[in-house]
Amino acid sequence: MVTLNELLASRDARHAMQQQLLADNSGKTLVCLTVVVPGSVKRNHQSLVVAHAAVGAMRDRVGGQPRRCLVCDHEARFCMRKRWHTQDEIWAKINQMVADYEQDHP
Repeated sequence: MVTLNELLASRDARHAMQQQLLADNSGKTLVCLTVVVPGSVKRNHQSLVVAHAAVGAMRDRVGGQPRRCLVCDHEARFCMRKRWHTQDEIWAKINQMVADYEQDHP
């Protein structure tokens, strides 16, 4: 489990890195990507594959519709608020999507 101090330190470090990137790249736009997955382990094989795929998708589409739920395709914010899906259901979908992506992108 991540402690509050660890979470805040991580946010501070991320903010400092973003500020440095903006300073080093004046006039450019900084796009930040966050992969939201259930559980305490956030950086793993699945999240890295998802992040890689998301970067490619962002190149194709900026803006657009609200984020959809991975499990049921409703607006994700409703499913998250109501906790309509278990972590096991979400991880099963993530693992399937990662496997499909890896199969299509060897």
